Amino acid sequence: MRKFTLFVVALLMATVNSFAQAPRHAANGITFDETPEGTLVDNLQVSFNGIAYSWLSGFYDSSTEAAAGTIIEGTDGNLYIKGMTPNLYDDELYWIKAEKTGDGEYVIKKQPAGLYTSYDELDYLTVMEYSEEEGSYIEAAQTDLKVTYKDGVLAQADPNVVYGIVYEDEGSWTWEGEVYWNLKMQPMTETYATLPEGAVVEKFVLQHANGAKDAQVAFVGDKVYVQSYATVPGWYVGTISDNKVTFKGGQFLGFDTYYESYQWLVAATVVEEWDEEYYDVPTIVSEVTFDLDAATKTMTAPEGTALYINGGKDKVYYAEAYKSPKFFIFNEVVATPADPVITKFWPYDESYENAELDFSVPLTDVDGNYITPDKLSYKIYVDDQPFTFTQDEYEGLDKDYDELPYGFTDNSWIGQTYLCIFFDPAKNIGIQSIYRGLGVEKRSNIVYYNVETGETEIVDAISGVETMGTHVQATYDLTGRKVSAKQKGLVLKTVTLSDGTSKTIKVINK
Repeated sequence: MRKFTLFVVALLMATVNSFAQAPRHAANGITFDETPEGTLVDNLQVSFNGIAYSWLSGFYDSSTEAAAGTIIEGTDGNLYIKGMTPNLYDDELYWIKAEKTGDGEYVIKKQPAGLYTSYDELDYLTVMEYSEEEGSYIEAAQTDLKVTYKDGVLAQADPNVVYGIVYEDEGSWTWEGEVYWNLKMQPMTETYATLPEGAVVEKFVLQHANGAKDAQVAFVGDKVYVQSYATVPGWYVGTISDNKVTFKGGQFLGFDTYYESYQWLVAATVVEEWDEEYYDVPTIVSEVTFDLDAATKTMTAPEGTALYINGGKDKVYYAEAYKSPKFFIFNEVVATPADPVITKFWPYDESYENAELDFSVPLTDVDGNYITPDKLSYKIYVDDQPFTFTQDEYEGLDKDYDELPYGFTDNSWIGQTYLCIFFDPAKNIGIQSIYRGLGVEKRSNIVYYNVETGETEIVDAISGVETMGTHVQATYDLTGRKVSAKQKGLVLKTVTLSDGTSKTIKVINK
């Protein structure tokens, strides 16, 4: 199955999947592994308007101000550009060549932008237009894209011209699924906060409405430094006054090596709205102020406020969201991990040659206490039997795995919230969380997805007896209000047990 990095508001969304194509010739171009001769201009902030299409969600806004780019001012007088199509996740990516036509004026002709090697698919950057007849974007008759490059800033000569990616399919050019316009690449001038020399860093828990995670916190005079998102170098800083800590929004956090984009801290208020289910609607504000318990160093934000690790300052487009956040010093306890949550099962597809399980592993125990990721792993079961991930089948593995560490990924068939197997289970596929710490081992129940009924079945980890099915009578939040079965966060579900009786259980919906 073709996998993409996903990064959008509220829920990460998929981009277009490409199906098998006829064999193609290799690209003629300069790959990112090669460097054109010339002067390197790095650390560029890329912004553009964009529209993408997902078979799950239809058309959606993919505009950004957070992408990163690089330009090489070639010794041949041309420009070589990286970052014009940040959502193209081909196996090989190519520098886009802009040929000089005048003083500060350049033209980008239709050319290879990437090669998806599994399907021998060569993707081209070209000018595009919307076709009412097709209900989609198609290649324009005029394929030259004109840009200017002056004072270190690259921009489209006409910001309204749309460009995108196409590939050839049976003699016609097919849209890859995203278009861009109003492109600008300019030097990134913002700086991020670093930890002061001599600061004492403590291990905190950042608890929020949808879970919890590790955070590094340092109190330095009237400032609090926080690092809760490890793939950016910057710390966000709060100011202490009268047992309050205020975090300003708009703090730059640096380049995110995971999403390959820039990130900022954004402060917001959040309200719930209903459209078949509850969902969060954020409004960006200038700051969020926490109550501070000076004795315990606990910082608690008001309900309905949020902090976002965010791809921009002016709209919510986040990598991580912390709704109603609370910071407190971590104290480990012996933990029976909460049950994993199966969010989706994709049956075996012959065109992809795999089946897929989507899931989440809560970083909490059955009592809601936080568990650090390094103490958690998970085990997969297929047709009631433990499953082993072998190097023969999964080429990216360094060894065979009977269980996987929390957050493990092979950057291909196993991700942090999904995994693929190369056959269709006959009966079920299941997942179990395992805690090892303080000299003990504790296991969650095994959560199975029944491939025949589409129901989730929970099997007691010790007895092996099925304890409940998926007949959910009602779902409530922690205040007792009845909510949608898909309500995010910690909820209470009344379910029917296998003996016909009812029980209320805690469930964390991702």
